[in-house]
Amino acid sequence: MATLIPMPKWGMTMQEGTVGSWLKAEGDRVEAGEEIVEIESDKAIQLVESPASGILARILVTAGETVPITTPIAVIVDEGEEVPEEMIAAAAAAASVADTDNSPAPPEPTPAAAPTKPRPRGGRVPASPAAKQLAREHDIDLGSLTASGPDGLVVVEDVQAAIDAESTPAGPVSLVAFFCRGTRLEGRLYLPEQLFDSDTPVTVEEPGLPGVVLCLGYTYTQDLLVPEMARQLAQSGRACLVFDYRGFGRSGEPVEAVRPADQVEDIRAAVTFLSGRDEVDASRIALLGISLGGSHAVTAAAVDPRVTAVATVSAAGDLRRLLQGSRDKDAWTAFQDRVDADRLARARGRDSETVDAWEIIQPDADSRAFLDQLYAEFPGLACRLSLETADALLSYAPEVAAPGIAPRPVLLIHGENDRLVQPTESESLAAAIGDSARSVVIPDMAHFDWARPGDARYEKVLETIDGWLNDVWG
Repeated sequence: MATLIPMPKWGMTMQEGTVGSWLKAEGDRVEAGEEIVEIESDKAIQLVESPASGILARILVTAGETVPITTPIAVIVDEGEEVPEEMIAAAAAAASVADTDNSPAPPEPTPAAAPTKPRPRGGRVPASPAAKQLAREHDIDLGSLTASGPDGLVVVEDVQAAIDAESTPAGPVSLVAFFCRGTRLEGRLYLPEQLFDSDTPVTVEEPGLPGVVLCLGYTYTQDLLVPEMARQLAQSGRACLVFDYRGFGRSGEPVEAVRPADQVEDIRAAVTFLSGRDEVDASRIALLGISLGGSHAVTAAAVDPRVTAVATVSAAGDLRRLLQGSRDKDAWTAFQDRVDADRLARARGRDSETVDAWEIIQPDADSRAFLDQLYAEFPGLACRLSLETADALLSYAPEVAAPGIAPRPVLLIHGENDRLVQPTESESLAAAIGDSARSVVIPDMAHFDWARPGDARYEKVLETIDGWLNDVWG
């Protein structure tokens, strides 16, 4: 039976959405619950899951198009079933009337924004020993494979075919996964759309595309704020990887602590993964870090010579200085006492106290207003963290490691009106790095203004990064 996929509605204020990228092409087989398309709203890009299993028979709204909520964007049919043109027309007409009347939208497909667990593995699957070993090495579920061996036996060729399929991008955005210390980290890989303009196989001339790993900020996930930046940077001929740190978004079991050392290690695993892609030139890998992710990018590059360039937006050079700067003397003393007491409690075997994430890093008024609006529309993005996070941040000073980056090029972007992470933080990093660092101050830009695609300040940030990367790599 045919199933229509409508433009979803997220949050009370959303009236229309934009299709970012289709992860599946017309004619592809899809399974119920499989993520198939990116949808952009004002502040987030989320993945929509297929509501049914079948064939993605018709894509009705292409990448880049904006349509009202409830408008049909695709249709799924059973194998061999015809596309029901009357059904599509009726649904489109109903959506048009609903938009005109501004009437409430019906229930929509659930976006895959919350952390998800891998689906349960099935029972015993007949497989050869070599196939089992290869599947373990690549975290492939034998039950998901089509067996080509005798009597339904999965053979090593079946596993290898699945590995090859995962490494061959079906379109300009692909779901990818890699590992760090045994934890599966999930992300999205953006490639230039022009590689997929025809039916010919994707080919990239030697030495390959430059690669950019986007390093997310404090509590960010891959669905929040950065996908549009990754997509646009990819259009200039780059491979851009966005991923979730362990314990956040889609990567592993949820955690209640931001541990800088772990997230830096995750970034280095991402560099390894991206460097190993067939499309990528491993000698041209850059890190692009946002806010705390910029601090991580500096730290990772200082100890990893494979990183050839670093760009940051609103990075902090010393997190103790940052946390202290947002508190008066009495509040700072009370905060330190609270963190000290929590550290002692953990040493005695008790759980760390959890607080709202933004009680640790305290936002200014403009940042608070942005966050309040964001969480009102997407309440699942808000989180609580333990005071172990505060303890870890208080001893985190990327500017100490920063001199290790030189003479590699570094771009440090900061907003003139950033009151969450003061512009002096980028100045401190630039001084520590030396002559290979370039600082750019964006006029009239507060901390989260880079996160508003279409805004002049966002465009200036993107233009600056894009041009700088072109200068670095030629």
